[in-house]
Amino acid sequence: MSNLVRVIVLNFLIITISGCASDTIMPYVENAKKSYQDRTDFYYGLPCCSEIKDLVVTNFESELTFTMEENKSLIMLNGSQTNYLLFALPEEKGLYYYNVNSFEVDHKFSFIPRISSLDTDFNVINSTDPRFIGYRYENLVWDDTHFWLYFKIDTRKNKAKYLIIHQQEHVGTKFKAISKISYYVDSVVTNGIPISYGGTRAAISLSTLVSPSGVLRLRKLNFWDRPIYENVVFPL
Repeated sequence: MSNLVRVIVLNFLIITISGCASDTIMPYVENAKKSYQDRTDFYYGLPCCSEIKDLVVTNFESELTFTMEENKSLIMLNGSQTNYLLFALPEEKGLYYYNVNSFEVDHKFSFIPRISSLDTDFNVINSTDPRFIGYRYENLVWDDTHFWLYFKIDTRKNKAKYLIIHQQEHVGTKFKAISKISYYVDSVVTNGIPISYGGTRAAISLSTLVSPSGVLRLRKLNFWDRPIYENVVFPL
């Protein structure tokens, strides 16, 4: 392997690892440090309920950090009162992958997301299943404890126009992610040559207090950062 190839491969690994790390570190966002009581007080102080067709569509292209407190009122969806984040799907028809991370605040509480696809008249087409919500525990300095949910939608075969993030579980209850076997890839540099190796580790399940808001990051995934295993991705 030439020195140039080694440098290119090493840089790619550094970028990839850095990207994975930054994706799992709790981002800074206004109100990130609010207590659970402050969040519930704010939530129950919001008026209910706005019509979905009257909601403001959030501008979203590739990545967004939010708390679920950005909206000014609650909505009724599937018979439940909830806060929300509504965004439009890309105009160009295609297969799109997304990921939403919901970080556990103070190792005590977290917003548990549910994603629904809506048609042009804001009718619900499909919603994610809680069995697809995974949990990642704190791993040294690389990440913060968070729940994650991968989902995809094929607008070539689906009449969906919008996606909406709302509550999966009732505020104040306990939610437990199903323990899964997770796959990992690590890299080391030996004698100037980057070597990658993989394996499996048992994920730790966790019961967390369900909060009406939290710290969330929504990302539209590219080809190189989609999950390797399709069985962890919910098809909307």
